[in-house]
Amino acid sequence: MKHIAKINWNLPKTELHSAAMELEKSEQARNELERRYQDDKESWEVTKEQKQREVQDLQEQNQTVVRRSHAIEAKLTSVENEFHIVSANLMEKSNLYNQTAKDLQYYKSAQESYDQNYQVEKVR
Repeated sequence: MKHIAKINWNLPKTELHSAAMELEKSEQARNELERRYQDDKESWEVTKEQKQREVQDLQEQNQTVVRRSHAIEAKLTSVENEFHIVSANLMEKSNLYNQTAKDLQYYKSAQESYDQNYQVEKVR
C-alpha cells in the first residue's frame, strides 16, 4: 500500500525537491525490501519442497526397512520353530539310542551268563 504524503505546496522548491527525493528513496528501499522478501520467500518454498521430498523419501525407506524387518522376524520365528522340532527329535532319538545301548548291554550280559552256564554244564 503506497503512502501518499501530504504535500505543503507553500514550501520552497528545494524543500519540495528534498522531500520528493526522500520519498523516492523510501519507495526504492521499500521496493528493494519487497523484492528481497519475494526472493527469500521463493527460496524458502524451494527449500521447503526439497525437505518435503527428503522426508517422503525417508518415510518410504523406513517403510521398506520395516517390511524387511518383519520378513526377517518371520523367518527367524520359522527357524526357531524348526530348531525346537529338530531339538525335540534329537532328544527323542538320543533317548532311544541310550535305551537301545542299555538293552544291548543287558542282552550281552545275559548271553555271557548263558554261555558260562552252558560251558559249565558241558564240562559236567
